[in-house]
Amino acid sequence: ILAGLHLTTEGGELLGPSFDPVEAAEARLARVRRDRATRADDPWGLRAELDLLVTLGRVDEAVALSRAELPKFDNGDLSADGAVVALQWLLDAAAGAEVKAGRIDEATRLYERAIAVSDEGGVNVSQTLNLAYAEVLHGRPEAALRRVRTLKPDDMSDYGGAFAASIQVCAATLLGRARDRDEGLARLREVEPPSRIVQVLGLVCADDEDAAAAAYIAMLADPDSRIDALLELSEWNRPANQSDFSRLLMDRVLAVAKRPDVQAAVAKAGRLGRIPLLN
Repeated sequence: ILAGLHLTTEGGELLGPSFDPVEAAEARLARVRRDRATRADDPWGLRAELDLLVTLGRVDEAVALSRAELPKFDNGDLSADGAVVALQWLLDAAAGAEVKAGRIDEATRLYERAIAVSDEGGVNVSQTLNLAYAEVLHGRPEAALRRVRTLKPDDMSDYGGAFAASIQVCAATLLGRARDRDEGLARLREVEPPSRIVQVLGLVCADDEDAAAAAYIAMLADPDSRIDALLELSEWNRPANQSDFSRLLMDRVLAVAKRPDVQAAVAKAGRLGRIPLLN
Protein backbone atom coordinates (compact mmCIF):
# COMPACT_ATOMS: atom_id res chain seq x y z
CA ILE A 1 0.00 0.00 0.00
CA LEU A 2 2.71 2.49 1.00
CA ALA A 3 4.74 1.68 -2.12
CA GLY A 4 1.65 2.28 -4.22
CA LEU A 5 1.25 5.77 -2.79
CA HIS A 6 4.65 6.77 -4.24
CA LEU A 7 5.82 8.48 -1.05
CA THR A 8 9.09 9.31 -2.77
CA THR A 9 9.96 11.52 -5.73
CA GLU A 10 11.58 10.13 -8.89
CA GLY A 11 14.91 11.10 -7.41
CA GLY A 12 14.24 9.01 -4.32
CA GLU A 13 13.42 11.87 -1.95
CA LEU A 14 10.94 11.03 0.79
CA LEU A 15 7.83 13.25 0.67
CA GLY A 16 8.50 15.91 -1.95
CA PRO A 17 7.69 19.52 -0.94
CA SER A 18 4.29 19.59 -2.66
CA PHE A 19 3.31 15.99 -1.92
CA ASP A 20 0.21 15.31 0.21
CA PRO A 21 0.21 11.65 1.35
CA VAL A 22 -3.41 11.80 2.51
CA GLU A 23 -4.51 13.16 -0.86
CA ALA A 24 -2.52 10.41 -2.60
CA ALA A 25 -4.13 7.73 -0.45
CA GLU A 26 -7.61 9.14 -1.02
CA ALA A 27 -7.01 9.24 -4.78
CA ARG A 28 -5.85 5.65 -4.81
CA LEU A 29 -8.84 4.61 -2.71
CA ALA A 30 -11.14 6.26 -5.25
CA ARG A 31 -9.46 4.31 -8.08
CA VAL A 32 -9.76 1.04 -6.17
CA ARG A 33 -13.45 1.67 -5.54
CA ARG A 34 -14.07 2.44 -9.21
CA ASP A 35 -12.41 -0.84 -10.15
CA ARG A 36 -14.39 -2.73 -7.53
CA ALA A 37 -17.65 -1.33 -8.91
CA THR A 38 -17.04 -3.35 -12.07
CA ARG A 39 -15.28 -6.31 -10.41
CA ALA A 40 -17.10 -6.83 -7.13
CA ASP A 41 -15.98 -10.47 -7.02
CA ASP A 42 -12.25 -9.62 -6.95
CA PRO A 43 -10.83 -10.40 -3.48
CA TRP A 44 -7.66 -8.43 -4.20
CA GLY A 45 -9.71 -5.31 -4.81
CA LEU A 46 -11.46 -5.67 -1.46
CA ARG A 47 -8.14 -6.29 0.22
CA ALA A 48 -6.71 -3.10 -1.32
CA GLU A 49 -9.73 -1.09 -0.14
CA LEU A 50 -9.41 -2.43 3.41
CA ASP A 51 -5.69 -1.67 3.54
CA LEU A 52 -6.19 1.86 2.22
CA LEU A 53 -8.97 2.62 4.70
CA VAL A 54 -6.72 1.47 7.54
CA THR A 55 -3.79 3.49 6.19
CA LEU A 56 -6.05 6.57 6.15
CA GLY A 57 -7.02 5.91 9.78
CA ARG A 58 -10.58 5.01 8.87
CA VAL A 59 -10.30 1.81 10.86
CA ASP A 60 -13.95 1.46 11.90
CA GLU A 61 -15.01 1.89 8.28
CA ALA A 62 -12.58 -0.85 7.24
CA VAL A 63 -13.91 -3.20 9.92
CA ALA A 64 -17.51 -2.57 8.88
CA LEU A 65 -16.68 -3.17 5.20
CA SER A 66 -14.80 -6.36 6.04
CA ARG A 67 -17.63 -7.77 8.11
CA ALA A 68 -20.15 -6.96 5.37
CA GLU A 69 -18.16 -8.26 2.40
CA LEU A 70 -15.88 -11.00 3.71
CA PRO A 71 -18.49 -13.81 4.09
CA LYS A 72 -19.21 -14.00 0.37
CA PHE A 73 -15.53 -14.65 -0.32
CA ASP A 74 -14.90 -16.94 2.65
CA ASN A 75 -17.85 -19.13 1.64
CA GLY A 76 -17.00 -19.09 -2.06
CA ASP A 77 -15.44 -21.56 -4.47
CA LEU A 78 -11.70 -22.05 -3.78
CA SER A 79 -10.98 -24.40 -6.69
CA ALA A 80 -9.75 -21.71 -9.11
CA ASP A 81 -6.03 -21.03 -9.44
CA GLY A 82 -4.93 -18.50 -6.85
CA ALA A 83 -8.25 -18.53 -4.97
CA VAL A 84 -6.76 -19.90 -1.75
CA VAL A 85 -3.90 -17.39 -1.68
CA ALA A 86 -6.29 -14.53 -2.43
CA LEU A 87 -8.56 -15.56 0.44
CA GLN A 88 -5.62 -15.90 2.83
CA TRP A 89 -4.48 -12.34 2.15
CA LEU A 90 -8.01 -10.98 2.25
CA LEU A 91 -8.46 -12.55 5.67
CA ASP A 92 -5.06 -11.13 6.63
CA ALA A 93 -6.22 -7.61 5.70
CA ALA A 94 -9.46 -8.07 7.62
CA ALA A 95 -7.49 -9.28 10.65
CA GLY A 96 -5.12 -6.32 10.36
CA ALA A 97 -8.06 -3.92 10.52
CA GLU A 98 -9.30 -5.63 13.69
CA VAL A 99 -5.80 -5.35 15.20
CA LYS A 100 -5.72 -1.61 14.52
CA ALA A 101 -9.18 -1.39 16.11
CA GLY A 102 -7.80 -3.11 19.22
CA ARG A 103 -10.02 -6.19 18.77
CA ILE A 104 -7.43 -8.92 19.23
CA ASP A 105 -9.95 -11.74 19.73
CA GLU A 106 -11.63 -11.08 16.38
CA ALA A 107 -8.23 -10.59 14.73
CA THR A 108 -7.09 -13.95 16.10
CA ARG A 109 -10.19 -15.67 14.69
CA LEU A 110 -9.53 -14.22 11.23
CA TYR A 111 -5.81 -15.01 11.25
CA GLU A 112 -6.51 -18.57 12.37
CA ARG A 113 -9.07 -18.92 9.58
CA ALA A 114 -6.40 -17.74 7.10
CA ILE A 115 -3.91 -20.24 8.53
CA ALA A 116 -6.47 -23.03 8.21
CA VAL A 117 -7.08 -22.25 4.52
CA SER A 118 -3.58 -23.46 3.71
CA ASP A 119 -3.02 -24.50 0.10
CA GLU A 120 -2.31 -28.21 -0.41
CA GLY A 121 -1.57 -28.76 3.26
CA GLY A 122 1.42 -26.42 3.28
CA VAL A 123 2.52 -24.31 6.22
CA ASN A 124 1.02 -20.81 6.21
CA VAL A 125 4.01 -18.89 7.49
CA SER A 126 2.91 -15.33 6.72
CA GLN A 127 -0.34 -15.34 8.64
CA THR A 128 1.18 -17.36 11.49
CA LEU A 129 3.83 -14.68 11.92
CA ASN A 130 1.35 -11.82 11.56
CA LEU A 131 -0.86 -13.35 14.24
CA ALA A 132 2.10 -13.93 16.56
CA TYR A 133 3.15 -10.30 16.13
CA ALA A 134 -0.39 -9.11 16.90
CA GLU A 135 -0.36 -11.28 20.02
CA VAL A 136 2.91 -9.72 21.17
CA LEU A 137 1.56 -6.21 20.66
CA HIS A 138 -1.66 -6.95 22.51
CA GLY A 139 -0.43 -8.60 25.68
CA ARG A 140 -0.29 -12.26 24.68
CA PRO A 141 3.46 -12.97 24.56
CA GLU A 142 3.10 -16.57 25.75
CA ALA A 143 0.78 -17.39 22.84
CA ALA A 144 3.10 -15.59 20.41
CA LEU A 145 6.13 -17.54 21.61
CA ARG A 146 4.28 -20.85 21.26
CA ARG A 147 3.15 -19.91 17.79
CA VAL A 148 6.56 -19.01 16.35
CA ARG A 149 7.95 -22.24 17.74
CA THR A 150 5.57 -24.18 15.49
CA LEU A 151 7.48 -22.88 12.45
CA LYS A 152 10.55 -24.71 11.22
CA PRO A 153 13.49 -22.80 9.72
CA ASP A 154 13.16 -24.72 6.45
CA ASP A 155 9.57 -23.49 6.11
CA MET A 156 10.59 -19.83 6.16
CA SER A 157 12.39 -17.41 3.89
CA ASP A 158 15.28 -15.40 5.33
CA TYR A 159 12.83 -12.55 5.92
CA GLY A 160 10.34 -14.86 7.64
CA GLY A 161 13.08 -16.33 9.81
CA ALA A 162 14.20 -12.84 10.87
CA PHE A 163 10.61 -11.84 11.62
CA ALA A 164 10.12 -15.00 13.69
CA ALA A 165 13.35 -14.34 15.62
CA SER A 166 12.26 -10.75 16.32
CA ILE A 167 8.86 -11.90 17.57
CA GLN A 168 10.63 -14.41 19.82
CA VAL A 169 12.82 -11.64 21.25
CA CYS A 170 9.78 -9.41 21.83
CA ALA A 171 7.73 -12.14 23.51
CA ALA A 172 10.62 -13.45 25.60
CA THR A 173 11.53 -9.94 26.75
CA LEU A 174 7.98 -9.34 27.92
CA LEU A 175 7.98 -12.70 29.72
CA GLY A 176 11.40 -12.13 31.31
CA ARG A 177 12.87 -15.23 29.67
CA ALA A 178 16.50 -14.29 29.06
CA ARG A 179 17.46 -17.59 27.44
CA ASP A 180 14.73 -17.37 24.78
CA ARG A 181 15.51 -13.67 24.21
CA ASP A 182 19.22 -14.31 23.76
CA GLU A 183 18.52 -17.22 21.41
CA GLY A 184 16.42 -14.94 19.24
CA LEU A 185 19.02 -12.17 19.33
CA ALA A 186 21.71 -14.65 18.24
CA ARG A 187 19.61 -15.53 15.20
CA LEU A 188 19.13 -11.84 14.42
CA ARG A 189 22.89 -11.30 14.29
CA GLU A 190 22.97 -13.59 11.23
CA VAL A 191 20.31 -11.65 9.32
CA GLU A 192 21.13 -10.70 5.73
CA PRO A 193 20.70 -7.04 4.61
CA PRO A 194 17.29 -7.51 2.87
CA SER A 195 15.78 -8.58 6.22
CA ARG A 196 17.16 -5.75 8.36
CA ILE A 197 13.75 -4.08 8.40
CA VAL A 198 12.39 -6.87 10.63
CA GLN A 199 15.70 -7.38 12.45
CA VAL A 200 15.29 -3.90 13.94
CA LEU A 201 11.99 -4.94 15.55
CA GLY A 202 13.75 -7.46 17.79
CA LEU A 203 16.51 -5.02 18.67
CA VAL A 204 13.95 -2.37 19.63
CA CYS A 205 11.98 -4.90 21.68
CA ALA A 206 15.17 -5.81 23.54
CA ASP A 207 15.73 -2.07 24.12
CA ASP A 208 19.20 -2.31 22.54
CA GLU A 209 19.29 1.24 21.21
CA ASP A 210 22.90 1.06 20.03
CA ALA A 211 22.26 -2.08 17.97
CA ALA A 212 19.02 -0.67 16.56
CA ALA A 213 20.79 2.55 15.60
CA ALA A 214 23.57 0.59 13.89
CA ALA A 215 21.00 -1.41 11.93
CA TYR A 216 19.18 1.73 10.78
CA ILE A 217 22.48 3.41 9.83
CA ALA A 218 23.38 0.37 7.71
CA MET A 219 19.94 0.50 6.04
CA LEU A 220 20.31 4.23 5.36
CA ALA A 221 23.66 3.60 3.64
CA ASP A 222 22.17 0.90 1.39
CA PRO A 223 20.25 2.18 -1.68
CA ASP A 224 18.01 -0.90 -1.54
CA SER A 225 16.83 -0.21 2.02
CA ARG A 226 17.31 3.56 2.38
CA ILE A 227 13.66 4.47 1.78
CA ASP A 228 12.44 1.73 4.13
CA ALA A 229 14.66 3.17 6.87
CA LEU A 230 13.50 6.75 6.23
CA LEU A 231 9.87 5.63 6.41
CA GLU A 232 10.44 3.62 9.59
CA LEU A 233 12.21 6.51 11.30
CA SER A 234 9.57 9.08 10.30
CA GLU A 235 6.69 10.02 12.58
CA TRP A 236 3.33 8.47 11.70
CA ASN A 237 -0.18 8.80 13.04
CA ARG A 238 -1.12 6.28 15.69
CA PRO A 239 -4.35 4.27 15.94
CA ALA A 240 -6.83 5.40 18.58
CA ASN A 241 -6.74 1.94 20.16
CA GLN A 242 -2.97 1.48 20.07
CA SER A 243 -1.72 -1.01 22.64
CA ASP A 244 0.72 0.07 25.34
CA PHE A 245 3.50 -2.12 23.95
CA SER A 246 3.01 -0.84 20.40
CA ARG A 247 3.18 2.72 21.74
CA LEU A 248 6.41 1.90 23.60
CA LEU A 249 8.04 0.45 20.48
CA MET A 250 7.12 3.48 18.37
CA ASP A 251 8.48 5.79 21.07
CA ARG A 252 11.75 3.86 21.08
CA VAL A 253 12.10 4.11 17.30
CA LEU A 254 11.54 7.88 17.46
CA ALA A 255 14.19 8.08 20.18
CA VAL A 256 16.63 6.22 17.90
CA ALA A 257 15.76 8.63 15.08
CA LYS A 258 16.86 11.59 17.25
CA ARG A 259 20.33 10.21 17.98
CA PRO A 260 23.14 12.31 16.47
CA ASP A 261 24.69 9.30 14.67
CA VAL A 262 21.34 8.37 13.10
CA GLN A 263 20.60 12.01 12.24
CA ALA A 264 23.97 12.21 10.44
CA ALA A 265 23.13 9.08 8.43
CA VAL A 266 19.68 10.46 7.63
CA ALA A 267 21.22 13.71 6.35
CA LYS A 268 23.29 11.72 3.84
CA ALA A 269 20.32 9.57 2.76
CA GLY A 270 17.51 12.12 2.54
CA ARG A 271 15.22 13.43 5.25
CA LEU A 272 12.54 12.29 7.64
CA GLY A 273 8.92 13.39 7.39
CA ARG A 274 5.73 13.70 9.38
CA ILE A 275 3.38 11.25 7.66
CA PRO A 276 -0.31 11.70 8.60
CA LEU A 277 -1.21 8.07 7.89
CA LEU A 278 -1.19 4.81 9.85
CA ASN A 279 1.83 2.60 9.14
